Amino acid sequence: QALIAPEIFAPTANTQVMAIHTGNQDMLTSLASIMPTTANLYSRDQILSVSMQAFDKTFLITDALNIVTLLVAVFSLTTSIVLLEQKNRYVSALLRSFGVSKLDFTLALFSQYGLLCLISALWAIPFGIGFAWLLVTRLNVFAFQWQFPLTVDMFAITGAVGISLAFVL
Repeated sequence: QALIAPEIFAPTANTQVMAIHTGNQDMLTSLASIMPTTANLYSRDQILSVSMQAFDKTFLITDALNIVTLLVAVFSLTTSIVLLEQKNRYVSALLRSFGVSKLDFTLALFSQYGLLCLISALWAIPFGIGFAWLLVTRLNVFAFQWQFPLTVDMFAITGAVGISLAFVL
């Protein structure tokens, strides 16, 4: 496969690159001789290497966006818990005045927030896997005409749930 300047074939073309598939090295050499000096020929391996570098950069950006999304979620969860705790400050003062110990009250809060986090995770995991399946099997095929197998990493999911529980508790 070779990339050839389009003006050689059609001077009015709107494209910047033209691809020709041939296994004949003599044909490529003769095409290179009629090309302008500013044009470049790229081998299939060079095209594949550049494509894979761009593909790897795309997933690097995707990973960075995932981290930013998780940080926003952590900030949102923290803000929600702080606001909820400020709202319940009077209830906690009332319970403390009735003789509920600080340890018992703290354990009740941790169990409440831990249960809330666990229920949220149990709802979010199936929806997340379903959304990933939809993106991989439908959107990739529609946008790029290819798909890759969906692999569910239970270790990563369990780790994420564990980290969120540890953060909440």
